Amino acid sequence: MKLLALPWVFLTALFFAGSALAKPGLIDTNPFPRIEVAQHTSLIRRAEVDQSRDLLYTAADDKTIRVWQLPELKSLKVFRVPVSAGHEGQLFGLALSVDGTVIAAAGWTGWDKERTASVFLIDAQSGAFLGRIKNLPQGVSALRFLGTSNYLAIGLMGNAGLRVVDVRTQQVLLEDTEYGADIRDIVMNKQGELAVASLDKFVRLYGADYTLLGRVKPDPNATPLTVRYSPNNRQLAVGYFEHADVHLLNSDTLQVDLKIKANHLTLGKNVHSLEWLKGDHRAEQTIDRLCVAGEALKAKLVKTACFQVTHGANNSVQISDAQSYSVAHSSINGIVRWKNDWLVLLTGEPALHVMNKAGKIEYSARSSVLNFEGTSKLLALSDDAQRVQFTADNGAGELLEPMLFDVAHGQLDTKKKSVSQRGVKLIPPRQTVPGQQFDLADRYKPTLNQQALQLEAFERVESHAWSTDGNALLLGTSWALRHLDHQGKQHWIARLSASAWAVNLSEDGKWAVAALSDGTIRWFSTATGREHLAYFQHANRSDWIAWQPNGLYMSSPAGDQFLGWHINRGMNQAPDFFLAAQFERTLYKPERVQKTLLENSATPDNLVLQNVLPPRVSIRTEKLVQRASGEWALTLRIKGETLGPRPNDFIVFVNQIPVTAPSERRLGWRDRSGFEREIQLVLRDRFNELRVEAMTDHSLGLAQTTIPLPEKNSSPIRQQRDLGNLYVFAVGVSGFKNLSAEHQLDFAASDAVQFSQAMQQFGSSNYRKVNIRLLADQAEQGPTKNNIEDALKFLSQARAQDTVMMFLASHAVQDVHKNYYFVPADVTVADLKSLNDLSPNSRTKRESLISWEVFFEALRNTAGRRILIVDTCHAQGIEGRLNPASLIKRSVSSLFPMLLASAKDEDSQEYAPAGRGLFTHGLLEGLQQTTASGRTLTVQSWFDQAVPLVTQLRDQTIGQQTPQLIATSEMRNWQILGQ
Repeated sequence: MKLLALPWVFLTALFFAGSALAKPGLIDTNPFPRIEVAQHTSLIRRAEVDQSRDLLYTAADDKTIRVWQLPELKSLKVFRVPVSAGHEGQLFGLALSVDGTVIAAAGWTGWDKERTASVFLIDAQSGAFLGRIKNLPQGVSALRFLGTSNYLAIGLMGNAGLRVVDVRTQQVLLEDTEYGADIRDIVMNKQGELAVASLDKFVRLYGADYTLLGRVKPDPNATPLTVRYSPNNRQLAVGYFEHADVHLLNSDTLQVDLKIKANHLTLGKNVHSLEWLKGDHRAEQTIDRLCVAGEALKAKLVKTACFQVTHGANNSVQISDAQSYSVAHSSINGIVRWKNDWLVLLTGEPALHVMNKAGKIEYSARSSVLNFEGTSKLLALSDDAQRVQFTADNGAGELLEPMLFDVAHGQLDTKKKSVSQRGVKLIPPRQTVPGQQFDLADRYKPTLNQQALQLEAFERVESHAWSTDGNALLLGTSWALRHLDHQGKQHWIARLSASAWAVNLSEDGKWAVAALSDGTIRWFSTATGREHLAYFQHANRSDWIAWQPNGLYMSSPAGDQFLGWHINRGMNQAPDFFLAAQFERTLYKPERVQKTLLENSATPDNLVLQNVLPPRVSIRTEKLVQRASGEWALTLRIKGETLGPRPNDFIVFVNQIPVTAPSERRLGWRDRSGFEREIQLVLRDRFNELRVEAMTDHSLGLAQTTIPLPEKNSSPIRQQRDLGNLYVFAVGVSGFKNLSAEHQLDFAASDAVQFSQAMQQFGSSNYRKVNIRLLADQAEQGPTKNNIEDALKFLSQARAQDTVMMFLASHAVQDVHKNYYFVPADVTVADLKSLNDLSPNSRTKRESLISWEVFFEALRNTAGRRILIVDTCHAQGIEGRLNPASLIKRSVSSLFPMLLASAKDEDSQEYAPAGRGLFTHGLLEGLQQTTASGRTLTVQSWFDQAVPLVTQLRDQTIGQQTPQLIATSEMRNWQILGQ
């Protein structure tokens, strides 16, 4: 995703003009909604590499610092700084201490509150704040630790210049204010000398004692953006904004020794980034490589060019022909060296790429945020704005197939269709209206009927749309929406923290809709300018979330993993961040969010989540040691601080498998204000995703991190695979003693029996022991409500290395409030009839039905791999057809796969020739075929074998039956059978 591509020469004017809009005072502690996709969502400004630990730290305009494992670019952690709805929190400078323990980060940090800027000092492992350098007169544009972890060089914006500060004492060791513009880059050589590039066109050199040794304009007509010392310290390479030439300066005299013409190789118009790679060093000469990159030209791939630089006797310098490598369709904003001859490239999409010595991109991490740039004419609305059609750039200058989101039904349509095929009138933005002359020849100075429209300094019009009657004009700009009348008089302004790439006005005149550079689409009332709804579409085209300002949301099953709320804790502590998924029990209200635009009434801004905050959970690695077996033992310290309701328990997951036994999870009264535990875990994989949950009655405390094992152990430990024990909990109900004959089922009880028998047969050779608990019509225990709920305790025996399967076959129903129930053998007619009862307390009366929450809670309280298989059906005459959406949502949140026999509004058919339910028949046949072939059976391959049989054997007169597998990619690969 590209953001507003303002060059650095405009940054100071932009941000300090914008500062007039901010009011000083206490830092805002209201929750800020933020998109979270485990990647940067806007321009990556800086990067630092911890060479000893193979860690990459990156800072971006999205106000986050992210930690990555090299070379795979595996996302490990995210650190946050205080933010506001405006620019507060944007990071332009990042530095890593020499010992790799401390991060310094700054930019537009502290200005909104204190009218001075700050540098945050952050623990590089935990993200905790260690201190703050305060009272800086302008924003920070560059940072560099100087040969020790104690001294920090701070480059400031405007004419505030350079400071060197002792971070321990806050003593200022150097203050040079003789600057005319922002400092852009700071580097240090082996002798402790500093070279500084500034937008005032000077390169300055400071001695190890911080005295100014000299300054020079290497090119009086160009602005230096980046500087780097050669490995032998004899040359200082300088890249510029205005052209793609690189100048090599003598590091003692700052005189130009050599000019390198790079424009024909980089295909760019400037050099944003430089990096030296150390080569062959001999007595008489050294041969190094200098890699350069810059900004893209239109419709061209950006290339990184690496030159061979030979330093000979008598300080001679020679340049050999360069090799160039195609990298990206957007600018390359930074290059950092890793392991001497590999490079990490920061591109404007935003994305990260790891390139080997031969110029091959080995690994990439791209944003999952849609790029709406270039789609200003394509944001189409239904007349009431309930449906919005949109597209996005795929990163290569090509548009994706349009997607349609329906607010009133909470549905996303990604199928390739024309507007007519979608069956709804969709209206694109009206770019012109008769009698109105809207001129965008200069997007910074637009005119309407030859009259200038009032914008702020450096504010740029990115999109516009007229109302149906031509009486209103909506402007989408760099950081705002402006609603004007037909004479250009402003009705209202809505300030944004992103650019409005596309806008539209609904035909009924009620809604202004904008697609923003943060990947969201937002609905504003044309009457008030207030935001009523926001929508985020993940780039995978399936996950999404829509939310109101008060926090209530609806989403795809995993969509609430991509939105969270940032809550500041003052300026001296790391903020809190809570995902929407942590408030599922409180805020997941799809039926209410679907009515947002229909009711057109302002939703309250006060977030419900502030009353039900979960515990603040943190994870810290204490020790990681390798055992003689080759496994790694991790000692983990977990800490929880109560912020709202008291937590009931905590669970530790490794790679989405709960590893803490039920007896270890309980939190008692002594833990009411917080808890602390030390846990030992066994790790076997290269990357081990750790997740700690602490559940309250209303919300979920959560901490997540990834623990990498040393690269030499990147392959899983090769040893005899231990699948542990298998636990099977199977319930099948065919006979219902209180219901009429038409409500009886033929094969549900038989399904449970046959499933249990099959798992006993096939599991005995794959697991240490197979444990079965069967409740069916003819079994030892009948499937009554009491028996079922009591038998669920059986699952608590499972351990981390075990596998748990829950199989359920019966009727499944829902009430008018969309509560879901499993129907046991002793269900009463009165309880089934009450499903249509609108009174809120009707649910408490249904003593003979089993809420699906009972099964989900039982699985949540179980260790090991957990799999839920549901082959339930709906009989005519029973009220409340089951919609599995909520079940799917809960299984995703609870981190276990769910295999469903059918989709929404479909019947689960029975297959009389085999005496089974059709989906169960497909699963059992898959077991049989896999065992006969000797192949390994995973969750995914098991499902894949069942689906074709269902499709082939279903009764077409009944209708479709579409089995569903709801699972993450990790869960899909869980092994069920086979060594």
